[in-house]
Amino acid sequence: MEFFATTVAGLEDIAAREVEELTGVKACPDVGKVLFSSGIREAATLNYAAKTLHKIFLLLKRCEVETLDDIERAAREVDYSQLISPEQSFAVRAERHGEHPFISPQIAARVGHAVIESYKASRGVRLRVNLNEPDAEIYALVRGRELFLGLNTTGSSLHRRYYRAWHHRAAILPTIASAMIELSGWRREQVFLDPFCGGATIPIEAALRALRIAPGLRTEQTMKRLIIFDEHLLMEIAQKLAQNEEKPGEAVLSIYAADASSKALEGADTNIRRAGLEGVIKVRLGDARYISKWLDTQPDVVVTNPPFGVRLGLSNPELFYVETFKALAGIRVSKITLLTNKLTVIRRSLESAGWSIVNQRNIIYGTLTAAIFTAER
Repeated sequence: MEFFATTVAGLEDIAAREVEELTGVKACPDVGKVLFSSGIREAATLNYAAKTLHKIFLLLKRCEVETLDDIERAAREVDYSQLISPEQSFAVRAERHGEHPFISPQIAARVGHAVIESYKASRGVRLRVNLNEPDAEIYALVRGRELFLGLNTTGSSLHRRYYRAWHHRAAILPTIASAMIELSGWRREQVFLDPFCGGATIPIEAALRALRIAPGLRTEQTMKRLIIFDEHLLMEIAQKLAQNEEKPGEAVLSIYAADASSKALEGADTNIRRAGLEGVIKVRLGDARYISKWLDTQPDVVVTNPPFGVRLGLSNPELFYVETFKALAGIRVSKITLLTNKLTVIRRSLESAGWSIVNQRNIIYGTLTAAIFTAER
């Protein structure tokens, strides 16, 4: 069986590596997604355990198209009777990238018509459409002249983590946070710090990785409604992943979440408790520019999403960054990995503070072009 999984554009190789680590199957990076051949077991494992993927799709059709007629023709060639039972409902979600003489709703309408006609031809039944809560969701992605047609096995995106009880106004995507931790090279025996933790997404993701916690085990899974997944197989996989997790109370980790905002730390505490990681993540109140005055340990690795100028309300945000990076150098941190959309300012600030940038990875973050910098001293 052929599958594709979506991820953040710019992190495809990291997502492919995670697919291989979790399933043992080779994954090929593509634009905003990874492609792989596997069975149902591997797809279920990814839905339960992946930390850098958004959605996993069974690939139904991949071909070149130019017109809406081409799209409908390609979609009608699929036998949906093996994917959806007669009493179930379905919906089509569509997305397009590039210049086309049609828009996404038109794609969805044509594919929806093709699904209905194909099903009637094979089963003699007209499938019900439910746009709000379908039993099965067909996804049509048109990028340039290429069509990807898939069955959504995930439902809501995996980046919607179970622990997000409090939302910071500038919260980082957990999938990006997890990828940043991977890029940082952090090992669980090292001291980990996020000095701008906000709602503690980055520290929580560090703990999930260290404890081998499968976030998808704690959310409702669309897989249970799809006829291609066997209920007993899903239970078996879930139990195996749960047994592989390390209990937070038995873990010896040094993960610190810090912020200058007491309100943010209240939210961080809420999310940490929701994640069941009380005692695993240590929370500190303090301004990163004066970190030596309040931090009672020496971090090995810093992974963070520093605030930008507008959020700081400062007339000279670059000075703030320089002072922060100098303060981190003063406590002998060896490596910083950070996310920013102020590429030039951050680069100058790091270099002014004596840091050497060893890697810059550009990503597409919503509508923004951002970058993950890794710097060493």
